[in-house]
Amino acid sequence: MDKVEVKFYTKQGCHLCDQVLPTLKLLAQQYNFHLQINDIHRKDKWLEKYMLMIPVVEVFGDIIDYGQIDHAKLSKALERICTGFSHSFDDQTSIDLQDQ
Repeated sequence: MDKVEVKFYTKQGCHLCDQVLPTLKLLAQQYNFHLQINDIHRKDKWLEKYMLMIPVVEVFGDIIDYGQIDHAKLSKALERICTGFSHSFDDQTSIDLQDQ
């Protein structure tokens, strides 16, 4: 079975990003997922989409959390995803950007 890919959007000098990255690295070891770290300045579409939201954690194209990331919520969501309970998200786990 392939590892789940968790995308983390960040930028240099982002203090919120610096706070959540160690947690993501620990969770990647614990739940055996691949953590892809993306600097939003590397692609214009990332910069346009995420510049006011970072840090952003995304799985299967769905945003799990962003900004002031709730570490407990993040851990719970990644546990559910990576242990095979669900690859779909309920209203409390994912964030619909259309509501923003």
